[in-house]
Amino acid sequence: LNPEIRSWWADKFSLSSYKGSTPSLYIWNDMNEPSVFNGPELTMPRDALHFGDVEHREVHNAYGYFFHMASADGLLKRGGGNDRPFVLSRAFFAGSQRVGPVWTGDNTAE
Repeated sequence: LNPEIRSWWADKFSLSSYKGSTPSLYIWNDMNEPSVFNGPELTMPRDALHFGDVEHREVHNAYGYFFHMASADGLLKRGGGNDRPFVLSRAFFAGSQRVGPVWTGDNTAE
Protein backbone atom coordinates (compact mmCIF):
# COMPACT_ATOMS: atom_id res chain seq x y z
CA LEU A 1 0.00 0.00 0.00
CA ASN A 2 2.79 2.40 0.85
CA PRO A 3 4.17 3.82 -2.42
CA GLU A 4 7.54 4.52 -0.77
CA ILE A 5 7.93 0.85 0.15
CA ARG A 6 6.97 -0.26 -3.36
CA SER A 7 9.60 2.10 -4.75
CA TRP A 8 12.17 0.81 -2.23
CA TRP A 9 11.44 -2.78 -3.29
CA ALA A 10 11.68 -1.89 -6.99
CA ASP A 11 15.09 -0.30 -6.38
CA LYS A 12 16.39 -3.63 -5.03
CA PHE A 13 16.48 -4.92 -8.63
CA SER A 14 18.75 -2.16 -9.96
CA LEU A 15 21.86 -3.14 -11.92
CA SER A 16 24.01 -1.42 -9.30
CA SER A 17 22.78 -3.98 -6.76
CA TYR A 18 24.02 -6.87 -8.90
CA LYS A 19 27.49 -6.05 -10.25
CA GLY A 20 28.31 -7.91 -13.44
CA SER A 21 24.74 -8.93 -14.19
CA THR A 22 22.82 -8.15 -17.39
CA PRO A 23 19.68 -6.05 -17.83
CA SER A 24 17.72 -9.25 -18.47
CA LEU A 25 16.47 -10.68 -15.20
CA TYR A 26 13.52 -13.00 -14.65
CA ILE A 27 11.78 -13.17 -11.26
CA TRP A 28 9.66 -15.81 -9.59
CA ASN A 29 7.89 -14.37 -6.55
CA ASP A 30 6.90 -17.30 -4.36
CA MET A 31 5.49 -17.06 -0.84
CA ASN A 32 4.83 -13.38 -1.47
CA GLU A 33 1.66 -13.21 0.55
CA PRO A 34 1.47 -12.59 4.29
CA SER A 35 1.64 -15.99 6.01
CA VAL A 36 1.91 -17.04 9.63
CA PHE A 37 2.25 -20.80 9.99
CA ASN A 38 1.76 -21.06 13.74
CA GLY A 39 -1.48 -19.12 14.16
CA PRO A 40 -5.13 -20.04 13.89
CA GLU A 41 -5.72 -18.03 10.69
CA LEU A 42 -2.45 -18.76 8.81
CA THR A 43 -2.13 -15.07 8.01
CA MET A 44 -1.44 -11.85 9.86
CA PRO A 45 -3.54 -11.15 12.97
CA ARG A 46 -6.81 -9.29 12.46
CA ASP A 47 -5.51 -6.29 14.37
CA ALA A 48 -2.42 -5.88 12.15
CA LEU A 49 -2.48 -2.46 10.52
CA HIS A 50 -0.93 -1.50 7.20
CA PHE A 51 -0.02 1.90 5.77
CA GLY A 52 -2.83 4.38 6.35
CA ASP A 53 -4.19 2.37 9.31
CA VAL A 54 -5.84 -0.13 6.96
CA GLU A 55 -6.66 -3.45 8.61
CA HIS A 56 -4.93 -6.48 7.16
CA ARG A 57 -8.18 -8.27 6.35
CA GLU A 58 -9.01 -5.40 3.97
CA VAL A 59 -5.83 -5.82 1.93
CA HIS A 60 -4.77 -9.46 2.35
CA ASN A 61 -5.61 -10.41 -1.23
CA ALA A 62 -4.37 -7.15 -2.75
CA TYR A 63 -1.00 -7.50 -0.97
CA GLY A 64 0.22 -9.99 -3.59
CA TYR A 65 -0.80 -7.64 -6.40
CA PHE A 66 1.21 -4.75 -4.98
CA PHE A 67 4.21 -7.06 -4.44
CA HIS A 68 3.92 -8.29 -8.03
CA MET A 69 3.60 -4.74 -9.36
CA ALA A 70 6.61 -3.44 -7.40
CA SER A 71 8.78 -6.31 -8.67
CA ALA A 72 7.72 -5.62 -12.27
CA ASP A 73 8.41 -1.90 -11.80
CA GLY A 74 11.90 -2.76 -10.58
CA LEU A 75 12.63 -4.82 -13.67
CA LEU A 76 11.23 -2.09 -15.93
CA LYS A 77 13.59 0.43 -14.34
CA ARG A 78 16.48 -2.03 -14.53
CA GLY A 79 16.02 -2.52 -18.26
CA GLY A 80 15.42 1.14 -19.00
CA GLY A 81 11.75 0.51 -19.79
CA ASN A 82 12.59 -1.13 -23.11
CA ASP A 83 11.45 -4.69 -22.46
CA ARG A 84 8.43 -6.16 -20.77
CA PRO A 85 9.58 -7.75 -17.51
CA PHE A 86 8.92 -11.37 -16.63
CA VAL A 87 7.72 -11.67 -13.05
CA LEU A 88 5.94 -14.88 -12.12
CA SER A 89 3.87 -14.60 -8.95
CA ARG A 90 1.99 -17.03 -6.76
CA ALA A 91 0.11 -14.33 -4.85
CA PHE A 92 -2.13 -12.23 -7.05
CA PHE A 93 -5.34 -10.23 -7.24
CA ALA A 94 -7.62 -8.97 -10.01
CA GLY A 95 -5.45 -7.09 -12.49
CA SER A 96 -2.19 -8.84 -11.60
CA GLN A 97 -2.00 -10.39 -15.05
CA ARG A 98 -1.27 -6.91 -16.44
CA VAL A 99 2.22 -6.95 -14.90
CA GLY A 100 3.15 -10.60 -15.35
CA PRO A 101 2.01 -14.21 -15.30
CA VAL A 102 0.49 -15.83 -12.23
CA TRP A 103 0.86 -19.33 -10.88
CA THR A 104 -1.43 -21.17 -8.47
CA GLY A 105 1.32 -23.01 -6.64
CA ASP A 106 2.04 -26.69 -6.27
CA ASN A 107 -1.55 -27.87 -5.97
CA THR A 108 -2.54 -31.50 -6.21
CA ALA A 109 -5.80 -33.40 -6.05
CA GLU A 110 -6.20 -36.92 -4.81
